Amino acid sequence: MKDYTHVPDKLEGYLLQTRHALFDLISFDPNRIVSVEAYDDVATESGNLVVAEQIKSVLSENSPLANRAIVFWKTIYNWSMYISSGSFNGKELELKFVIVAAQKLNTGTIAQKFHDAADINQAKAALKAAKLEIYGDPETPKEVSASLKPYIEYCFSKRNESAVLDAIKRFTVELHSGDY
Repeated sequence: MKDYTHVPDKLEGYLLQTRHALFDLISFDPNRIVSVEAYDDVATESGNLVVAEQIKSVLSENSPLANRAIVFWKTIYNWSMYISSGSFNGKELELKFVIVAAQKLNTGTIAQKFHDAADINQAKAALKAAKLEIYGDPETPKEVSASLKPYIEYCFSKRNESAVLDAIKRFTVELHSGDY
């Protein structure tokens, strides 16, 4: 089949975003702003705080939290780009990677270390460990897929380090999974 896309997965993902946004609208502070596809899939603004959420619906065994998951690295890349470009206009920022899965998913070691990093030193250690996990020993480096390569090259570049570390220390995972 030429140019086949699995539309039900995409529709499920978009509907999850809108449900999540509606939940945010009715559940919390009535003075905050909730958006879909503005700062991220869903974002809330209240005073000087922006909570940007990347929301993924997982209907398969593929974990978006796996160490080499393209969607994971693309999210870190996007958040880092937003930070470096000033898209958040100096606001306080929280970055959430929200996963809703029909089955139990494992969190990769990289996503877990990024989630656990609460300050710049822990973020540096997490990024260093991620680079070692992705590339392996410099003398016998691991292969990296062409689709993953641009995101990790950006994230591991010394030139982008400040924005990437800022994204990592603000990164949290919210995982909703199980057998439904």
